[in-house]
Amino acid sequence: MKRAGRWSRSTTAAVMVVSGLLASACGAGQAGANATSTTTSLADGPATSAPATASGLNASPPPTPSAVDVSDGSLEAGTTYFIYDSRVDGPRWVVLTVPAAGWVANDWILFKNLPGSSDSHVIALSTWTVGNLKADPCRWKAGTLDPPVGPTVGDLAAALLEQAGPAKGISTDVTLGGYRGKEIAFSIPSDFDGTSCDEGVYSRWEAASAPGDSGGWIYGGGMRNAVYIIDVAGRRVAIDTMSLPGASAADLAELGQMIASIHFESRTSS
Repeated sequence: MKRAGRWSRSTTAAVMVVSGLLASACGAGQAGANATSTTTSLADGPATSAPATASGLNASPPPTPSAVDVSDGSLEAGTTYFIYDSRVDGPRWVVLTVPAAGWVANDWILFKNLPGSSDSHVIALSTWTVGNLKADPCRWKAGTLDPPVGPTVGDLAAALLEQAGPAKGISTDVTLGGYRGKEIAFSIPSDFDGTSCDEGVYSRWEAASAPGDSGGWIYGGGMRNAVYIIDVAGRRVAIDTMSLPGASAADLAELGQMIASIHFESRTSS
C-alpha cells in the first residue's frame, strides 16, 4: 500500500481560508445527508453516543457506476463511481457522484490539487475501515492504543476526540446515505508542523486491512477535516475529508455535493 506521500503536506496556500469552512463544506454535506444538530465540544469531553443502527438505503435508482482505483486518473464530471477500496470491508460499496471536472483518483483517494500543481493536494476524500488509533499520531510507528478502540461508531468518535492533539473538534449526529452515525469535525492550527513526525507524517489511525501502516493524516496548518463515521449494515465505515487553506469556495462546494451524494450499495449488485 502506498503511504501518505500520495497527499502532499505542503502548507503553501494560494488562497486564504474560506470563512466558515465547516459550514460551507462539511455543513453542505451534512445538510444534504439530513444531519441532526446535537454537538459535543472538546470542552464537554469525549462523545459517548450509543452505537448507530442502520435505517435503510436511499430510495434513489441504482446508478451505472465506474470503478474508482489507482489507475483511473482524472474523474469525469457528473459520473457516479463505486469506490473499490481495499481499506474498506463489509457488504456494501461506498458510492458517490463527482460533480465537476478537476477531481482525480489515486489509490482510492479522490482529490484536487492546488492550481498549477500536479502533486499538492488541496482538498480530498478517502474511505476506511479503521482498525485502531495510533497511540501517538506523531510517533505513529510506535504502535496503537492498548486496549484498542471499541467496535461501535460511538467508540471511534469518542476516541478521535480524545486523541485530537493539536486540533479542536466537535461531534455531530449525522445520517449519510440512509445510515446513521457521527461527523467529527476538526480545525487544525495554522502553525501546525508535522515534519518532525515519523516519515514526516502525522497519522491518527491504521486501516484494519493494513496494521502498522498510516492513515487519517494531517497535511498542514490551517487544514479543516471532517470524518464521517457511519454504521452501514452493521459495519463501521469512515469517510475522511480534508481541505487546506488553498481550497477555493468552488472546491468546498463540490466536496459538499460529493458528501451529500454518498450512498451504499450491495457489493453483489455490481
